[in-house]
Amino acid sequence: MKLTKSLLFIAAAVSLAAAGCAGSAKTSQASPDGTSAVFSDIAGKTWKLYEIVSPDGTVTLTKADETMPMQVQAFTLSFDTDNKFAGQGYPNRYFGTLAEQDGNSLKFGMIASTMMAAFDEPFEINEYTFLQYLEKADKWALKDGILSLYSYDAVEKPVTLNFSEI
Repeated sequence: MKLTKSLLFIAAAVSLAAAGCAGSAKTSQASPDGTSAVFSDIAGKTWKLYEIVSPDGTVTLTKADETMPMQVQAFTLSFDTDNKFAGQGYPNRYFGTLAEQDGNSLKFGMIASTMMAAFDEPFEINEYTFLQYLEKADKWALKDGILSLYSYDAVEKPVTLNFSEI
């Protein structure tokens, strides 16, 4: 009888622990700015880069809005639920798979892109630099409809890429 009660107690403890682990996978985690969101909140949407914040200052991508046709969507980013990402640089499309995605941490895998040449750069950032920021990104946050990716520049200073949903 004592052995049966012990086995029942152990089985109940294991069941509760397993249920707790299964439930915690769907809970949101605090992002670097203290808000909480889950990856599905940003997946399935298209995001357009509008601002880069670094210790050297803030760059707002406005020049292109004045000079480019409305159908040009440069520096966009979208994720799907299978951890794939894609977007438009300028002028190339890029795509790949996230190497990791856990809560508000992420790591972009290898980024592939088309190979078109741009004869002008109507933006305050060039495509190469944008893709470098993506490769070095390690966290994300969603606050007030703004997606922020936390990355680093060439000398490892922190950089935040802010995107709005389009």
